[in-house]
Amino acid sequence: MVHTLRRFQQPLMIALTILVIIAFAFLYNSSSLEKVGSDSVATLYGRPISQAQYLRAARKIDLCQNLFLYELLRTLTAQARTMEQGQQDFIYNTFVLEHEADRLGLTATDAEIEQAIKALPAFQTSGQFDSARYNMFIQNLVTPRGFTGSVIDELVRDDIILGKLKALLGTTSIPAPGEIREIYEMGNRTYETSVVRLKLADFLATAQITDEDLKKTYEERKAGFTTDEKRKVKFVAFTLADQEKPLVGKERVEQLKQLMEKANQFALAMVEKDAKFDEVATILAVKVAETPEFPVDDAPSELNESVAVAKAAFTLTDKDPNSDVLAADIGYYVLQLAGISPSRPQTFEEAKGKLADALKNERAMEAMNLKGAEIRNKIEAGIKAGKSFADAATEAGAKAEAVPPFSLAEQRKLKDPDAQDIVASASEMKEGEVSTFTMNAMGGVIVHLSKRVPIDETKFETEKVKTAKQLADFRARSVFAEWLKLRRKEAGVPAVPAGPGA
Repeated sequence: MVHTLRRFQQPLMIALTILVIIAFAFLYNSSSLEKVGSDSVATLYGRPISQAQYLRAARKIDLCQNLFLYELLRTLTAQARTMEQGQQDFIYNTFVLEHEADRLGLTATDAEIEQAIKALPAFQTSGQFDSARYNMFIQNLVTPRGFTGSVIDELVRDDIILGKLKALLGTTSIPAPGEIREIYEMGNRTYETSVVRLKLADFLATAQITDEDLKKTYEERKAGFTTDEKRKVKFVAFTLADQEKPLVGKERVEQLKQLMEKANQFALAMVEKDAKFDEVATILAVKVAETPEFPVDDAPSELNESVAVAKAAFTLTDKDPNSDVLAADIGYYVLQLAGISPSRPQTFEEAKGKLADALKNERAMEAMNLKGAEIRNKIEAGIKAGKSFADAATEAGAKAEAVPPFSLAEQRKLKDPDAQDIVASASEMKEGEVSTFTMNAMGGVIVHLSKRVPIDETKFETEKVKTAKQLADFRARSVFAEWLKLRRKEAGVPAVPAGPGA
């Protein structure tokens, strides 16, 4: 399957270059688009979707990005959890959107489409529609993908219809005044808090581990102590050259596009029968290099420490040793598996260091948790006896620290190592309450909420319209997502839709 994919991936991979380069929220992997199988890819509304229809819809993805139709892209891929699913969702959801628009009688007039096209940033110069830029866009980005200029009308029409559909569904999600106030108060009331902190490092310093402890624990857990599988790969790199002044903007995009075309040429050549990595590299005048052995979570410098490329090396097999084109921050790689050192059980001596660290950390956290609970209980008792939080903390052998006032809307401004735990605790507490001891990676914290400062009513009056819109938009997105889920089911879109030949 992989070999066939590579033979036919070049047009789509070139078309998707810009998406890969600027790392849009869903970076589309085109590997499944070009495989030739049966002519029917899926059946929607009882009618077959041909490969030609599927691939035509797929080629719209990067044009949508080039046209800055971000809302259309985000909405049609919002439920995706992988790059491939994002690609497939866009395609199938486009069919569903167009079908439902016809059913509901939602249209976009020629005048609406023309006005929207003229307002697109891609065609603007000094804030005005530039017909030269429009014509250049068609020449450079539309025609090479097998489209005519009408595809711009299609995408803009879908964007307009999507907006009308969301507005229609949004009429069912208008928030009540009380809900608007509640949401605003939740985000904008100010919290005044104090904390007591415990540091894990203090408990690690006093934690004691004996050899007997280690040997006993090793016997109990030795099944979990194994060496990392390691791999080494041959590779060819198509990467940006080191320059005193790195490329940016259009220059970088164009250079990466050229590099991707070369990388794709190499990958396609490797699909040919009896193709040899070194021989193909010689023919195409590219240098072959090899990495030392490396584990999956430690990308080697030879691969520019690219986590994605290193992980891809661990998907290669002896039967299928060659990778597709792999994207990295500075360009592209094609790999060939050169060796595997499999994982094996570790001896006690090999596991001893890591085991000692783990056991010491466990005992330190256990001791810290007990101490935190003890201090917290003493503080609560002191407050009940009429003491302040600070005095009760001192009496419990701890130190209280005042935290700068904050609201949930401004929590990012809270420069505090325990900010996440402080915010989470304060938002759920009543005035005067003391939180439980909450542990984190660096230690733990006890939070005291002294006061919730009411919102500024004048500011609320100024911002409640904005808050209402935000709440309505959030609900409308949720309503639309549920509506689309039901419409996809009615259309017959598979739960995990398949592309051509899957």
